[in-house]
Amino acid sequence: MDKKVHHEKLFEEAFELIIRLHSEPENPAGRQQAARWCARGPEYQAVWDEAMQLHKLSGQLKSSARVHRAHRFSRRHFLTGIAAAAAAVAVAPELLLPLQSDYQTRTGQLRSLQLSGGSQIVLGPDSAISEQFDGEEKQVNLLKGMAFFNIKADQQQPFVIHQAGLHMTTLAAAFELSNDADICQIAVQQGSLHVSSPQAAYTLIAGQSLTFPENELPVLGHRETSQIAAWRDNSLIADNEYVSAVVARLARWLPGSVMITSRHLQKQRISGAFNLAHPRQALSAVAAPFQAEIRHITPWLTLLSDK
Repeated sequence: MDKKVHHEKLFEEAFELIIRLHSEPENPAGRQQAARWCARGPEYQAVWDEAMQLHKLSGQLKSSARVHRAHRFSRRHFLTGIAAAAAAVAVAPELLLPLQSDYQTRTGQLRSLQLSGGSQIVLGPDSAISEQFDGEEKQVNLLKGMAFFNIKADQQQPFVIHQAGLHMTTLAAAFELSNDADICQIAVQQGSLHVSSPQAAYTLIAGQSLTFPENELPVLGHRETSQIAAWRDNSLIADNEYVSAVVARLARWLPGSVMITSRHLQKQRISGAFNLAHPRQALSAVAAPFQAEIRHITPWLTLLSDK
């Protein structure tokens, strides 16, 4: 049997088993059958893990089961349902952003914002911020995405930035802040930045970085200052970063949603420089070292998975 056809057949079997599990949650026979199927070998277990990840992404498996009882179940039909679910999940938060944000960018768009006193913010693609300036301090909340801050010295008013539970304060600094795949990263190009998290406080100086991976301890590192916020010049620089974060950042230059269906692939590390002027080729370059498969399900949904 052709390898691709065989792989397709395994997905079809896995999806049928998942549908049975969710249609008959109290029936132990379904769980036993699924366990026996996964025990056939590593290839079966890998296909099962990806199918379960797709199910979690959609959250609509019960409705899929009702639809597919009347038709031959196929991987393409299942993934089409995933595409619709992904679109619904992505659109819901976007509806609130215009109400919450003062500035917002589209896919592939950069926006330069000039502030009083000569300070500047460069907002990355698919990003949003809100601002609040009062007599005591200037505050910016990065609601989504990435930004480069160049804050000029102001001894009277500290500049405060909020992002996902983190609080950053400076009188003068140039630094990058991003949140990709729930991984928050800060890198200082010049000056100093005070960072407070629920667990600890840090003071970063030029060339230092701080990463807050989801459910992991913060990681203090070093970055070449010339590489910080290189996306302003169409270059994405990754230095031993999680594939999930690199793909999420790159997806800001691509239409629709880009999702990784394999937890194993999400947690792989990658380093390199990727050309954002050609984001699809850049995505292929990220996938290549891991022999990951890229599937364009619709113009608005791209999936990365283990082969």
